[in-house]
Amino acid sequence: MSEPRLRLSLAVHGQGTPLMLLHGGLVDRRSWAHQLELAEGHQLLLPDTRGFGASWPMEAPASIEQLVDDVAGAIDDAGVDRVHLLGFSIGGMIAAAVALRRPERLSSLVLESTTAARSVAHTRSVPPVEPSAHVRRAFSAAFRDAHPDFMTDYVAMARENHARGSMPALAACVAHAPTLSALAELCIPTLVVHARDDAAIPYRAGEGLAATIPGARLVSFDGCGHTIHIEKPSKFNRTLVDFVDEHEASNGIPRRRQHGGKMHDRPTDDAVLNVFDDVLVDHDNIEHYRARLEHRLLIARCADCGHWQHPPRAVCAQCWSSEMLPTEVSGDGVVELATVLHLGSAVAGVDYVSGHPIGAVALSDAPGVRFTATLVGDADHRPAIGDAVELCWLERAGRPVPAFRPREAS
Repeated sequence: MSEPRLRLSLAVHGQGTPLMLLHGGLVDRRSWAHQLELAEGHQLLLPDTRGFGASWPMEAPASIEQLVDDVAGAIDDAGVDRVHLLGFSIGGMIAAAVALRRPERLSSLVLESTTAARSVAHTRSVPPVEPSAHVRRAFSAAFRDAHPDFMTDYVAMARENHARGSMPALAACVAHAPTLSALAELCIPTLVVHARDDAAIPYRAGEGLAATIPGARLVSFDGCGHTIHIEKPSKFNRTLVDFVDEHEASNGIPRRRQHGGKMHDRPTDDAVLNVFDDVLVDHDNIEHYRARLEHRLLIARCADCGHWQHPPRAVCAQCWSSEMLPTEVSGDGVVELATVLHLGSAVAGVDYVSGHPIGAVALSDAPGVRFTATLVGDADHRPAIGDAVELCWLERAGRPVPAFRPREAS
């Protein structure tokens, strides 16, 4: 008999389009007080991450998969099929993992002041977290000086959550969140929001996300620090509502709109590769990305135990070796899961009017790996569960994206 899943404490405000917000580290859903106005016209869903706020404490060691299941369970508890999901800081890393592993539960993704998982050298140990120093880095000096009473209350909330002892375990979990190369597979409309003067997570990390995720938009904010939704609530809320309503009203087919921050054009491939270098990510990320530009698919394989692993991570999930080798695979496989999403930027060869078919494919030459991507077929037949498929390449936002089509008879 399986153990009952952990049920996150979930606050629900308003009615309308479901919008879920995942808070950052050392805080809880109280940190979204400036966003409660969004409940006018939206169903605002505010879970407390396990071990924080009113949620049942996390039992270490947890895993990124457990955190993904927690979010999916909160969506179930809200009684909706899918949500527009925003993740802030460490919550953004969880949100990105949800988008990769459970894309059928999301209508769009917003990543605020966050980053991709980095190399094993940056994730092996988690330094002690001192609440006041943690909070200080999250706000600009001008905001701290202008709002001393608010800062006192915010530090008190951080101390309260720090006392629960869950932050080290949470940080260890998100060390295995998606890397940049894994995020290059996202098929979900994505907005990246980052402050140029962020002292906690550098602006270049946001640029890296927007440069890597197909079709992603980058909105930059000036005159604030890491916690944009508190320092610039009016512009932030307007940016968020515009993006969510755009994809909801258009059935997921995006239309260009002016936002409260600054919009940026998508960088060139050379700019993307420069970002990989600048944000200190694994060299494997660059290799995965270059391979895709050449229409080749790489899957990480452990040199020590032979375990195949996808999305790629810095360490092996089986033996914890850091010797993960990007290995080219054919892309042949069998569809294990299939669904239709109503979202996404235009991709040549996919009919978005009737929805975006997506599936999880068990790769024949990478045992244990299920690769999620677009399913392509003619009007009469698209790949279904149990069908044999082969790798093909589509174009999205000017870049090659892996997909699967029915395998041709030999």
